Amino acid sequence: ATSSDPFDQGFAKISAPNEGLVEPNLVWVANKHYGPSLICYLRSRAADASRRFIHRSSSKDGGHTWEQPKRTRLPNVDRAFQASAIPGADGQVVVLFVNSARVDRWGPMSIALSEDNGVTFPWVRDLIQVFHDQHVYADPSVTVTDDGRIHVAYTLNGNIRYASVYPDWIKGKWDEMATRGDYPHLV
Repeated sequence: ATSSDPFDQGFAKISAPNEGLVEPNLVWVANKHYGPSLICYLRSRAADASRRFIHRSSSKDGGHTWEQPKRTRLPNVDRAFQASAIPGADGQVVVLFVNSARVDRWGPMSIALSEDNGVTFPWVRDLIQVFHDQHVYADPSVTVTDDGRIHVAYTLNGNIRYASVYPDWIKGKWDEMATRGDYPHLV
């Protein structure tokens, strides 16, 4: 008998028991130091505030096996986000996300940069410096072109916005006001 279950046909499961983790976002990262990895970011639907973060799992064997998902420091209260690797930039990953741990707040829209295969994100910047609690940021999309330019699109109060930046802009003159979101204040 042939099974119609794709997991019986060689697909692997990312095990995340009772975490409420959904909407996988896959990123292929080439890195000379850590080796190539397939990274899976997940958002949490957990009611528990301590679990309201983007989670990360990785596979070093092309997706056959996966590590248990671990919480990043990037907040997420069941909001869409997107990640992308920067081509030719050894281990750099960007994540576009709503930078809030509060369910009643839909902003700011921030971009985070990692240089260690998306494990840590030491740089986070808001895309718009003026932020109001009544703004609703949603539907983030990010892609990176071969020249290293990061192209982002998102919805702000029903209007689609587009911007492009380079990693150096994210790193820029970073200070506590680089973001008005909840990162980096959460542990």
